Amino acid sequence: SNHMNDQMLLDNNLLKKNKGPVKRKKGLTINWQCVSQNFYYRATTVDADVEHTNGVHNHDPNVEQFFKREGRVKLKKAVAVSDAPLASVVLNVIGTTSNHDYLTAHGSNEAMKKCARRYKQSQFPDFGKQLCIK
Repeated sequence: SNHMNDQMLLDNNLLKKNKGPVKRKKGLTINWQCVSQNFYYRATTVDADVEHTNGVHNHDPNVEQFFKREGRVKLKKAVAVSDAPLASVVLNVIGTTSNHDYLTAHGSNEAMKKCARRYKQSQFPDFGKQLCIK
């Protein structure tokens, strides 16, 4: 996700981690919930197997949102480890991606560059701006 949180795609619907992992008698348990607002759908996984679901999806599958979030994570990881200019990092990520759905989810290179710039600024702020005297 945008905040580097865990997510899961179940029946072409995107779920975010609600609680867990918690060690229980039956195994490592994680609770998930649908990312759509005002909608109740939950799933429970035990040792990476879906054990229980509750609720019914009444919205369209959001596979594109999953690819978009995964793409941002891949881009943020590339920006964090590279000292190259952002344009070349973005082109490198696009070049190594073979999934067409991921590329169409972002819309354009400019959107990906904007995401990379925002992430880089949040991780490496300009301390010179904070030290200037008004």
